[in-house]
Amino acid sequence: FKKGNRNKAENYRSVSLSCILCKIADHIIVSQMHDHLDYYGVLTDAQHTFRKKRSTDTQLLLTTDDFMSGLEKNI
Repeated sequence: FKKGNRNKAENYRSVSLSCILCKIADHIIVSQMHDHLDYYGVLTDAQHTFRKKRSTDTQLLLTTDDFMSGLEKNI
């Protein structure tokens, strides 16, 4: 629910209006895509977003570490 009258569909986010079968199908498709991309090594190790055990936070930590290592080598 976003705002306004709870009886009007336009006051809800589209995800909450999706039927349960659509949500299940979406989950299955996304899981299969991730498994396929991981199995065939399509994504590089630099890809962090939308991957298991990786996030934008882990990407930021690695980038910061690379930056600091570069600074230390130039000193």
